[in-house]
Amino acid sequence: MLPDRYLYDGLCALARAHLAGPMAGHLGAAAIAGWLFTADMERLSRDTEAAIAAEIDRIESGEETVWFDAERVGLTVADFFEPFDAPPIDNAAGALVDDLWKSIGALRQSGHNVIFAALALRALSARPQMAEGPIVRGIERLLVAFANAGPGRGYYGRAVGWKAGSTAPRVPEEKAPAYSSVFDAARWSLQLVAEHAHKRRRGYGGLFHVVNHACALVDLHLLGYADLARAGLHGHLDHVRLWLALPVLDHELGRLRQADADPLSPDYWRIYRNSAQWAGWLTHRLKTVYGFYRLLSLVEDGKLRAEALRGFRYLMA
Repeated sequence: MLPDRYLYDGLCALARAHLAGPMAGHLGAAAIAGWLFTADMERLSRDTEAAIAAEIDRIESGEETVWFDAERVGLTVADFFEPFDAPPIDNAAGALVDDLWKSIGALRQSGHNVIFAALALRALSARPQMAEGPIVRGIERLLVAFANAGPGRGYYGRAVGWKAGSTAPRVPEEKAPAYSSVFDAARWSLQLVAEHAHKRRRGYGGLFHVVNHACALVDLHLLGYADLARAGLHGHLDHVRLWLALPVLDHELGRLRQADADPLSPDYWRIYRNSAQWAGWLTHRLKTVYGFYRLLSLVEDGKLRAEALRGFRYLMA
């Protein structure tokens, strides 16, 4: 398990994201996810934990700069992770839950509202003393920024280009997964990884965010917010329907490759320092390592587990 300072750093960065735009939330969310992953995976080697800590260090040092315009905002990535050192406040979780209720009923920016909120809530549940006033108020402002956001956008090939999810096609309901619980969403998300991860689609956050969106709903449910999580099922299903309607673009963008090392081993983190096939990979990878293994822990079907693990290697290269 990583030192608590990584969790605190992540909360501070998530709280400042609203200053630069909602997608800047990736920075803090990745640090939180890395800490939670090592807390959940009790049998990780110390070398693997050290490698994941080094990944967060890379993010905190400003290696991934795609999420906001530092010159326009007047902040560096490192500034986001500076401590607030303020006293904790009461009912921090209640405030964040109230804000998430305002947007969870529909798909917002590929599920980032739910993903960021659930990571924050799980972090504050693990370490309530980190619920400092500026942290809670900052994350509230981040969640409010999603209230009227659209579903995201997808890429439909060179001839069509990008389209907003509000007007984009969806697969018919009868061809989409049918689920009525967060655990159905978890299983179906792993099924999608197993069946589709090798196919090159672009948009709606890809399978990275389908997985993390489902994980966020599971986390909300397990934290005791069952009604809130259930209210998010419609948005996740819409996410899946939009993503499945994207064309497979192997012919235009190139075939995906798989990682040939296990992400649970330190060797993986030494070999795969960067990705030639994914954007924003430092933050996406940490969030999705956490989300994927969180969902995998809920599934006992050995065949699905093995197939999902094989598909997951396409996201990890």
